[in-house]
Amino acid sequence: MNNKKHTRYLSGYISYKNVSCRLTEYEDKVISDYCRDNNISKSLFLNCAAMYCIQNGISAEKLLECSINDSNFDYKELTKNEKHIQ
Repeated sequence: MNNKKHTRYLSGYISYKNVSCRLTEYEDKVISDYCRDNNISKSLFLNCAAMYCIQNGISAEKLLECSINDSNFDYKELTKNEKHIQ
């Protein structure tokens, strides 16, 4: 095996990467509460939620509408700022 990170499953080894994301305190609380109530890790939840949105053609605009709160009410400005960061 090479020096990438792997997880051993019954069907073999799967390589994975670490990814980080920024959350507001509100988003972190909502996601943490959901994960605790449903006995799922935040990592698995965020991964599955992202894959669900991609596979079901949910637009970025619709996603951003779901996460609007007092601290990020202007999601169009947020996406503009995200594009400059990359």
